[in-house]
Amino acid sequence: MEIKNIISRSIAAIVLFVLFSCILERDFSLDTLLSKAVLGLVFGVLYGIGTWGYYAYKKRK
Repeated sequence: MEIKNIISRSIAAIVLFVLFSCILERDFSLDTLLSKAVLGLVFGVLYGIGTWGYYAYKKRK
């Protein structure tokens, strides 16, 4: 899988994480958005690394 696809999937995961977590908490204050954005960034990075590792392992087999 190309790196562009992994980055675009990670960005989509970050946006969806922040959106859904704010909707579920029903709080759109600046503090909540910033804290959820940081958590979303961590989630997106871990998701990207996991996706890259999965496809690198799958390609090796």
